[in-house]
Amino acid sequence: MGIDLNPFDALADFFLGVLRQRKLQQIAAIAISFAMSALITALSSWGLAILAGEGFLRACAISAVAVSVILLQAWLRHPATKNLKLFWLGDLEKERIRLLQEKNVVSSGEDK
Repeated sequence: MGIDLNPFDALADFFLGVLRQRKLQQIAAIAISFAMSALITALSSWGLAILAGEGFLRACAISAVAVSVILLQAWLRHPATKNLKLFWLGDLEKERIRLLQEKNVVSSGEDK
């Protein structure tokens, strides 16, 4: 017998393996959970801001902050994403400053 070089067999085996391990269902559950959390938070905070008399753009900004806080908390607390690194502006800025100081581009202000 010859070697069967059908690439679709490998793809089928891969996807069946993923489905059997329930990884796809877990990923979909996480995505749906995050999306619904974001949607509910955005609409409720935006609606409350509008009812409180805030302007449209200010209400959108309040809503964006609320959504980012909720998604950050969901990311940090979900068991599937607990060990995954998450960088935000504060971390990136600290790393940039550290690299600049390491290469002697800027001083830390402590050296005299």
